[in-house]
Amino acid sequence: MQTTWRSTVIATLGMLILSVATSSAALIAIVDDDSGEFYFKNTGPGSFVLDAYAINSPFLSLTPGPWVSITGNYDSAGDQSVSSSPWFVLSATSQELAEAGSVSSGLLTAGEVVSLGDIYNPLGTPALTVRAFQGIVETPVAVSFRSLLGDYDDDLDVDVDDYFVFTATFGSTIDLRADGNNDGIVSAADYTIWRDRFEPMLGSAQARLALALGIPEPATAALLLVAMATGKLRCCRCR
Repeated sequence: MQTTWRSTVIATLGMLILSVATSSAALIAIVDDDSGEFYFKNTGPGSFVLDAYAINSPFLSLTPGPWVSITGNYDSAGDQSVSSSPWFVLSATSQELAEAGSVSSGLLTAGEVVSLGDIYNPLGTPALTVRAFQGIVETPVAVSFRSLLGDYDDDLDVDVDDYFVFTATFGSTIDLRADGNNDGIVSAADYTIWRDRFEPMLGSAQARLALALGIPEPATAALLLVAMATGKLRCCRCR
């Protein structure tokens, strides 16, 4: 089956000349271990040209039902965020999900994230093969399985930046970005959710520096804030 549809894609696209911007881009795939949601993310500084893609599961862990395909959603029949031309589905089974553009290339701009829905069964074996096609060029896409329940800044990783969101909203019943357990308040329980899913090597350089200096738990952080405020007040009085 794979050979057949691949030949179809090549025949349809022909010897398409790739955009120069593609060379500086890096497409990755991220799978949420908790929900099974699948994302494409362009982590490069330039746009990523996408003519087709295929997601394969040797253990039949794909769920075609919730698939939010580019076809009908992000193409000319949808919001056109990936392509202004129509796309079409090539395969929709528990073993393979694949689709391709029919006229012109799709495009993911720098930093763009595209969700394909909850297409992965979280109870399945975490093994997926993802390939992107740019004209007749096939590129393997790295797949990262992550638990994103503590992703409080919505950037598809759980790092120190999410801790900063937690501390900024701790105790709030209005700003619930860090309400990981959805109980209507940002509490110590949400810190635990973040801590148990923390990935120290992800995030900004500034965030990793904060990690090196140590991350206090909620009660300690609150005491530090009080101490800092008291110290500033004393300094003001001394003047």
